[in-house]
Amino acid sequence: RRLDLQLCSPRHAATMPKIELQIKASLENVSELAPIPGRLWHIKTKCESCGEVSESFNTITTTETVELEGSRGTAHLDIKCKMCERHGHITIEDEALPPVSESGAWAAVAVLDCRGVAPDSFQFMNQWRAKAAGDGGGAFDDVDLTEGEWADYDEASDASVSIMDLESRFESVAAAGKGKHRKRK
Repeated sequence: RRLDLQLCSPRHAATMPKIELQIKASLENVSELAPIPGRLWHIKTKCESCGEVSESFNTITTTETVELEGSRGTAHLDIKCKMCERHGHITIEDEALPPVSESGAWAAVAVLDCRGVAPDSFQFMNQWRAKAAGDGGGAFDDVDLTEGEWADYDEASDASVSIMDLESRFESVAAAGKGKHRKRK
């Protein structure tokens, strides 16, 4: 189903859908997996006007904003479609969500406000944090998921730890007030 984000009027902006980036992974002796705040997100985008998908991954971070041409607003990414030359932008609304804690279950790691573009695919890359399971489990501060998996040894709990079978997806959610999101029906 196509989201026509450009056609909504400003008075409907509060009810515009947001897009959650959700991930799923097999966690072995890992109790928490979370993105490092302010990390670089690597996302391919699809133009909502013509359907063109970006050739390369766009890098987005909450630590940098750009002013939107012809507007008083800002975004974390402003992109011009190479095919139809329309502008779209993405703002990262939230990246301080609860950590992924259940192996094999989908969990949101970021919420995006997308106008004129939709996220198409995601690259995990580095800048993740993991916490080993069990009392006194160690913390791993720069987990690199570029290869689609990660493994290490936690000396504090005397156990191997791993993150495998990584998957990602984008899901529409409707805003239910600042910082609260519910799934659209």
